[in-house]
Amino acid sequence: MVRTSAPKGYGRLFDSDKLLNQEFEFVSEGEDEADKDYDLFLGKTSRSPIVKSRTTGRYFILPWPDIIKLGVKAGLNKPAKHV
Repeated sequence: MVRTSAPKGYGRLFDSDKLLNQEFEFVSEGEDEADKDYDLFLGKTSRSPIVKSRTTGRYFILPWPDIIKLGVKAGLNKPAKHV
């Protein structure tokens, strides 16, 4: 069985690329503070960012509406503070 989950309401976690239901293209690679490696993709249709853990083989997709929500939550729509 292939499982998915939505951590804290943003994005989706996939145990397999089969559930993504879209083709995706490689964009880059990266690593986190713990030196774990990741492959970075964009969905060919949705253009949503997709991250694949090289350690677990799991995928995380963050759709654009979720990115907008995170940006608003971070203060995107608040006036800039002038220093």
